[in-house]
Amino acid sequence: MRAIMKSAVWLMLIVPTIVLAQDPSGLSDDLSKERREKIKAFKIGYLTEKLSLTPAEATAFWPVYNEFQEKKQKLRKEGKGVKKQRENIEGLSDAEIEKIVDEKMKRKERMLVLEKEFHVKVKGILPIKKVYLLGKAERDFKRVMMKRMQKRKKGKRGGN
Repeated sequence: MRAIMKSAVWLMLIVPTIVLAQDPSGLSDDLSKERREKIKAFKIGYLTEKLSLTPAEATAFWPVYNEFQEKKQKLRKEGKGVKKQRENIEGLSDAEIEKIVDEKMKRKERMLVLEKEFHVKVKGILPIKKVYLLGKAERDFKRVMMKRMQKRKKGKRGGN
């Protein structure tokens, strides 16, 4: 009976969240949209399970988390244009290099402000223990994904 209830809760959490969470942030542009959606759905399920989110917590948490991820991705994209400049540092003047360094620091400051705002919002949604566990769960998720990607690459190389 408990297993059935748990499955029902998962369905109530996952299905609406997948529908709402269409833009997976932080993922490479070369991944297909379908693949990004699968990864996003896996992340939602993974974090929901690791944090033991209740339906009420999940309903409040995921929109805030997704918004944070989108804003974070925008900041990262801003830095990609500058990265191309940094690759050719020999051809830049000191003033141009200083501008690049200053812009990088400003982006880091904006990222910190964004993270602080997210932290405050999440503390209003989740118990502090779950707020603390969120960072660990995200790191664990990245490790799981890296292992999966490595296995895929090995499988592709082995099949050639």
